Amino acid sequence: MTAAVVDAIAEELRQGGAQVDLLDLYRSEFGSLLCEADEPDWENPDKQYSQEVIRHATRTKSANAVVFVFPIWWFSFPAIMKGYLDRVWNYGLFYGGGRKASIPKVRWIGLAGETSEFFTKRSYDIMIEHHLNVGIAGFCGIRDSRVELLY
Repeated sequence: MTAAVVDAIAEELRQGGAQVDLLDLYRSEFGSLLCEADEPDWENPDKQYSQEVIRHATRTKSANAVVFVFPIWWFSFPAIMKGYLDRVWNYGLFYGGGRKASIPKVRWIGLAGETSEFFTKRSYDIMIEHHLNVGIAGFCGIRDSRVELLY
């Protein structure tokens, strides 16, 4: 289902004249484990990270917008996406040392697998929105961040 949503969004963007660069973390065999080479060095915002991280960071930083499409697992995103954010949106690359992400906007499209009422009753929707919009995008200096949960 996630792939079908990605395809629909990509097609709509292309029809609107956008250039679309898709990254499927699973199919790309992205290594989501944070290895020593990619651990943040809080004393050095100019740290040289692994080639994989630099490649992904360069690819992402050149975007006019980033759209994450993901299933909601345990009221968050999958571990591979967490690993991507930990490794690629790293200290000195997307935040820290006076630096902020150069991406003007980010969209978070979560496939909820439950009803809107279920998420609203327990404030899971608010928790997810705060985490993504404030805790990640806002922390990296991205002001235009929106979450859309598909129920």
